[in-house]
Amino acid sequence: MSEELNESLKEKAARYKELTESLEEKKAEIKAKKDELEKQIAPLKDELSKISDDVSKEASEIEDIVTKLFEATGDKKFYGGFGVQNRKEIKYDESEAFEWAKEKGMFLQLDKKSFEKAAPTMEKDLNGIVEVKKKVKVTFPKVVKLEE
Repeated sequence: MSEELNESLKEKAARYKELTESLEEKKAEIKAKKDELEKQIAPLKDELSKISDDVSKEASEIEDIVTKLFEATGDKKFYGGFGVQNRKEIKYDESEAFEWAKEKGMFLQLDKKSFEKAAPTMEKDLNGIVEVKKKVKVTFPKVVKLEE
């Protein structure tokens, strides 16, 4: 029995060695092809990065223009499909808000989402620990329409 098992082990070990060598060869082949592809697409990646930076710059400038137009006119829809969502931005110190909530017996722990939802209607009761103001968020269309 031991002799048969040793022979079986020799066969399996040889096959295992053959398979692992083949595996390593394929991994090396794939790595070489990936390296070659990376080299080929490097200029495209550089162009992509530059274009992405340009898009970010244009988006920032568009946000500035649309924000100013919104503040001047109150309109929420603009040329090209750009728009504005006037959202509430709630700023507060979490520990002060939590202490306030505990005093009022409202929450066992500060549920930020619920607190931020309730805060605008309870601003006077919050003794100045919350500041509620409007924040302009510019929206971008999926497809920019260049006709009016």
